[in-house]
Amino acid sequence: MIELGLNRISRLLRHTPQPWKAIHVAGTNGKGSICAYLSAMLHASGVRCGRFTSPHLIDRWDCITIDEQPIRESIFREAEALVLKRNQVEDLKASEFELLTATAFEVFYKEKIEMGVIEVGLGGRLDATNTMENKAVTIISKIGLDHQSLLGNTIEEIAREKAGIMRPGVPCVLDRSNIPSVREVISNYAKEIGTDVVISSTESTFLDEIKGQDLEPHQLENLACAYTAFHLAYTKLESPLHRLLPAIQNIHWPGAYTTGWRTQCSISRSSGFICQWKTSNEIK
Repeated sequence: MIELGLNRISRLLRHTPQPWKAIHVAGTNGKGSICAYLSAMLHASGVRCGRFTSPHLIDRWDCITIDEQPIRESIFREAEALVLKRNQVEDLKASEFELLTATAFEVFYKEKIEMGVIEVGLGGRLDATNTMENKAVTIISKIGLDHQSLLGNTIEEIAREKAGIMRPGVPCVLDRSNIPSVREVISNYAKEIGTDVVISSTESTFLDEIKGQDLEPHQLENLACAYTAFHLAYTKLESPLHRLLPAIQNIHWPGAYTTGWRTQCSISRSSGFICQWKTSNEIK
């Protein structure tokens, strides 16, 4: 039985500093690709960037990357041992996903990343990843009906749960392809907590360069979310556009796609496997 809540993960992370800034990504569709686009952009811009997505592909540590490379097993094991010890000493009975999230955050602290791109595991408001202390931007991708037994029976109820990643004064990028009722829920929540919603846009010099290439419409929407968030998070005066295009074209995300859309080859992760993994490993 899944028991959503932040108590256990908060106690696991009590002694893990989080000086790095975070971009937090929730939604039903496109979260993983948005995270991949964002970390590629940040890395191309010279930012030491960590990325945490789920589920892992082969080994548990391959869902944690730094500067576009999966971390070494030895780094993972060292951080995991510390997290497991805390879990045992305090008798927390944390779930596998909580333990993995805490391990990722411990790795990011020890490896001194500047910015972390973090994918929500399930929902948003009560997801283990929502314990981050220093969010720079949040993103809500396309929302649909998912995990209704946990998040709500209507798309509006689900949107409200995913809106829970938002923070006062931290801008939230919202996928423009969401239906009006979802956009209204997100907008109303933003007003309640005191922040702004920025609707993603495909109107930019960078995205104009992309539009002429072999890119599916949903990929363009995901890329628009990533680029909008990048523009908000990357505070230097000039965004290095000349570096971003090759970074996106050659993006490497095993299990989802390999070398970008130019190869005409896309290998989708099994949505059924992802749903099963997250349901069995999310906060219990």
